[in-house]
Amino acid sequence: MDFGTDSALAATYKSQHSVAEQALKRDPSSFLRRFKESHNNSKLLKLELNELVDHGYTPSFLVATNFKWKDLQRRYGASRLLEIGFSWAQMRNCGIDADSACCLGLDTLNINADQLMELGPTIENIASMRLPLSTLKEKGFTMHKLVSLGLNFTNMNLFGYPLQLWSNHYDCNWKQLGFNDFKKCEQYGWSRKDLHDLSVISAPATIQSSTVTSQSDKKKSLDF
Repeated sequence: MDFGTDSALAATYKSQHSVAEQALKRDPSSFLRRFKESHNNSKLLKLELNELVDHGYTPSFLVATNFKWKDLQRRYGASRLLEIGFSWAQMRNCGIDADSACCLGLDTLNINADQLMELGPTIENIASMRLPLSTLKEKGFTMHKLVSLGLNFTNMNLFGYPLQLWSNHYDCNWKQLGFNDFKKCEQYGWSRKDLHDLSVISAPATIQSSTVTSQSDKKKSLDF
C-alpha cells in the first residue's frame, strides 16, 4: 500500500492500517458495516481531508468504497489527493478521465503514453499538455499512436509547432495526415511556403505532365 509522500504521514497511515487490520480480525462484521455505511454516505465528503485521514480513510479504502475521482478532486483538489498517496492505478479505479489526467501531466502522474491512452484521450487533450515534440515522443507518443487518436492537418496546429519541427521529430506521412490541398491547408494556418519547402503537397500529375509537355514543345520550336 502507498502511504503517501510525507514520511510522518506515511508512518501515521501505516499505524492506522495496522489498527484497522487488528479491528477486522477481532470483529469482521463491524468493518463490513462501516464499509457499507461509507459506500452510501455522501456526508464523508463534507469532512476535511485530514479528518478522513485521521479516520483511516486511505486512498485504497476510498477506492474500495466507490468514491469517484471527480468528486474527490472537486472537494479536495488533485494535488492534495496525490500527497496522501493516490497511485495511478487507484486514480484509474476512481474513474479519472483523460482531461483531468492531462491537466495534471505525465510527469506528475509518472505515466507514459500507453497508460494515458487507456483513458481514451483526444488530440485536443494531448495538445493541452503543451509538451515539446521531443518529450511527446520520449513519453511514447509515436506518430502511429497520434494518428490513431485523430491527428491530422486540421488539428496539428493545436500543438503550436511549425511543420519543420514536426518533420524534425517524426516521420510524417503528409498525405495520410490530410495535407492534400494548398487552399485547405492554408485555411488551417499552415503557410504555403512551409508546404512548398518541405514538399508536403506534391504537384498534381496533370500539372506535372502539362509542364513537361510545355517544355518539350518549347524545345521543339527552338530546334526549328
